[in-house]
Amino acid sequence: MRGMKRVYETIGFENSWDTGNAKPRPSYRSDADRVDWEFYRSLRSDSRRKVFRSGHSFFAFGKDENGYLGGDSVEILSPDEEIVGACNTAGLSNDISIVLRVHHAGKSVLLPGDVEKLAWDNMVNFYGSRLKSDFLKASHHGRDTGYHLEALQMIRPVMTFVSVGRKPSTDASHKYRGQCQQALRLGFMVTSCSPLMTTEHGHGPLSIMRRHNPWIMFPETN
Repeated sequence: MRGMKRVYETIGFENSWDTGNAKPRPSYRSDADRVDWEFYRSLRSDSRRKVFRSGHSFFAFGKDENGYLGGDSVEILSPDEEIVGACNTAGLSNDISIVLRVHHAGKSVLLPGDVEKLAWDNMVNFYGSRLKSDFLKASHHGRDTGYHLEALQMIRPVMTFVSVGRKPSTDASHKYRGQCQQALRLGFMVTSCSPLMTTEHGHGPLSIMRRHNPWIMFPETN
């Protein structure tokens, strides 16, 4: 939740969604971390806090402003009650991430948070090929712990976004890139599943260009 209070102060939001996790207070790396944690606790204690689970559906979830199906929407794919209970019992937090699929203008973006094997296995077993999405934000900033081959094969994204750049000891960018080559052999365009990576810690603006294949991102220079 690092940066949450700053997002609220500079951009703002009107409601918060929670998973009902039992995550304990973390060790603070800085005063800013403490401020963010206290702000997070205040959101969780707010009576307006919403606790959603996989399968929730109501107005604005898949409906237009008149209540008809087919509008822009946000789906909640995970967690379900079983995942929440298992993670709270085991003291895990990554697999309890809210997994969202956002639909807009006929395209879909899958945002899996920091989920790892437990949550991915559950989604693969429940949704199967219904995980198909146009774009994927790689789980856990592209770390190997968030990579799930079977899920990726079900999602079949046109492009995968990997944040925080390359992380030598834990990075799975090469695995996403490997799936690009496999997708090409299966008849997809060469850009299928091409990973886009941001700079480490998100410092500096980025330019995006295509230099042969795949697409690449690099910091802008003066």
